[in-house]
This record gives sequence, C-alpha cells and structure tokens, in this order.
Amino acid sequence: MRKYFILSIFLALISGELCAETQASERYASSSVLASGKWVKIQIDETGLYQLTYDQLQEYGFNDPDHVAVFGYGGAMLPEDFSTEYLDDLPQVPTLRTGNKLIFYAQGVISWTISGTLFTRTRNPYSMYGYYFLTELEEEPISPESIASSATTPALTVTTFHDRVLHEIEKVSPGRMGRNFYGEDFLYTTVQNFTFDILGITESPVTAQVRFLAKSTSSTSTVSLQINGGNTTSSSISPILDSDGQTYKCGVETTIQTTFTRNADDADVLKISFSGSGATAAYLDYILLNMERELRLYDGQVAFRHRSAATQRLQYEIDVTGASAPYVWDVTVPYAPQEIVADLSEGKLTFVPQETALREYVAFDASATFPSPTLVGSVSNQNLHGLSRADLVILTPSLFATEARR
Repeated sequence: MRKYFILSIFLALISGELCAETQASERYASSSVLASGKWVKIQIDETGLYQLTYDQLQEYGFNDPDHVAVFGYGGAMLPEDFSTEYLDDLPQVPTLRTGNKLIFYAQGVISWTISGTLFTRTRNPYSMYGYYFLTELEEEPISPESIASSATTPALTVTTFHDRVLHEIEKVSPGRMGRNFYGEDFLYTTVQNFTFDILGITESPVTAQVRFLAKSTSSTSTVSLQINGGNTTSSSISPILDSDGQTYKCGVETTIQTTFTRNADDADVLKISFSGSGATAAYLDYILLNMERELRLYDGQVAFRHRSAATQRLQYEIDVTGASAPYVWDVTVPYAPQEIVADLSEGKLTFVPQETALREYVAFDASATFPSPTLVGSVSNQNLHGLSRADLVILTPSLFATEARR
C-alpha cells in the first residue's frame, strides 16, 4: 500500500512538471523581437495619441518610413499576479498612416480604474515615462482592426463623458524609502493656489480630492481646501508621538474630498493651506478632479468613457465639427486599438458599442498635429528569451561571491 502511495505521488510530480513545462513553452516566446534588426527607443510622457513624421523616421536612420513599426506596451504598472495572462514580449502596436506621418496610441505610467463613481489612479513607481521601440519590417506594419457599430437599439444617447484631471508631481521621498513620492512643500510656503482651466465642463458638480502628508511630533496639524473663494473644508493630521514608538514614519496622510460647481466665467482656483506648530514635513501628494464634460474634440482629440456603459447599451455622439479626417478608436487594450466604423453626419460622429461594458475610447482628427515622442537612442540587439533556463540563480553581494560560487 505504501509503495503504491509513493508511486502515485512520484507520477503526480512528474505529470505536474511536464504540464508546467508544456504551459511554459506555450506561454513564453522562444525568441525576442529585439534579437535582430535595427531598433530605436522612444519615450512618451503621458497616455494619448502621438505622431512620428516620415522626416523624423529618416533622421532616426530608417530607409523606408512606410515599413517602420512601433512595438511596446507603454509605462503602466505590470500585473504582479503572474498566474494571469500577460504579455511575454513586445507586441506590435497598430498604427495609422496619413499625410507622411504615422499616428499611434501610447500608454503612460498612470492607469485608471473606477471605484464607485470616482476614478482611482495607479502610478508606476518605477518609471516616469513610457517607452516604445521602432524597427523597419519587410512587410507592412499592422493597422487597427476595424469593428462595426452595433445595430442594437441603444438605451440612451450620450453627448457628455466622465473625465478626470490629475495634478501630481513626483519630487520628494520624505523617508527616502518606499514607493510614494510627494510634490509641493508646504512647510514654509503654507498657502498655495492651483489653477485648473478645463474646457467643456458641464454644470454637474465636480468632485475634488486632495491627498496630503504631514509630520509633527508634538501637535495636530491642519490642511484646508478652499475652491473659488467659497467654503473651506479642512482635515486634521494627528501627530506622531514618541510614546507611539512610530517616530520613524515619514508622515501621516489624509484626504480631503468635496464637490463644487465650475466657474463659468474663469478658471477654477483651488487654495490649499497648511498649519501646524512643530511640523517637520508637509507635502501635497496630488489633486484629482472628477467631472462631466462635453463630448467633443479638444485640440484635435478626446479620450472618453461613460460610467453608464457598464450597465446599459449607449450611443455615443461626438461633436467633431471642423475635423477633416475624424476617427474613433477603442483603446481599452492600449497596445491593440481597434477602429470603430462610426456614422458621420452634420459634424457628429456616432456609434453604438458591440457590448455593454465600460470601455475606453479616443476620438481624433487625423489631420491635426499630435505630440511627438522623445528620441532616446539606438538599442543593441538582445535576446533574453533565447537564453537557456538556469537551474539555480543566486543573488549575492560581491563580498559573498566566492561562497556563492562554491
């Protein structure tokens, strides 16, 4: 009986190992796209549409701009759960070619989710930029896949969308550790104004969130928010006392959340004030505004979504007045945008999604001028996927290298 039991475990282990090796061979690329050819690295600051002119591509050393392709998935935080599906190698990003330039959608270091009715941001703490790679192919680069507008009757036609505007500067790490960085210093300049001039905000209330950090070892500190000279909302920040045994902390965070109606005649001004005797640190983390805006092009493009799409079929009506080459893409998967075949009539671009779900879109005028990525430089060929798998990896300081090798 015991022999049978041991044999069963042995066979199960072998079966599991073979299954794991089979899954690994299907999941991981055998060779990297960077293994051969000429590659150029470019850098983008934030999520959105970018352009590269054919003159630029020739300056980068490419012979045929028509065959230059974009590879990469941008700068968003990668999933930390490796059991889920993820990209193993650089994917080719679909591009639109028009007027001796190529246009592509790029992902910056911030990604967004919706928590209740508000947007929540996730910042990649390991990079300030998103990166992509250019190479010249023998075949033509891929274009966005076309998807038709649904023939299903929508429950609602929307001419507005839900948007977010973030002010955040990654400048200071008070404790010189951890992932969180902070921006403006309020320890000496205790009152600071922040101006937001955002076009197209509707009369619906705007939700403002202010995240702040302060440290005091003696008394409670206070941070206050006043918008457009109106009422003041305050939050108290408790001190870190010696008796708590936590004086090593770099500070205590607090969030102020309030709503306001936009200033119809001028820009909105958020006044943030800090007070606290004995404070040794006071920093703004970020300001986040959630709002409803008119669904139209702003400087040639608009990224949009609508919360109601999660529960009902919508028809989007985008004002593209004045656009000579209007497009709309589904960019829910940023490295695989899809072109939606929308109806254009009297300056309005309309479509109904194929499914009821909260998805991300970008509408734009292809004849407009978009930001250009920053050139980083040439990239040497590399093929990490082609390396043989190591049986053992030891990470060691140089002081212990001899014993590690032994």
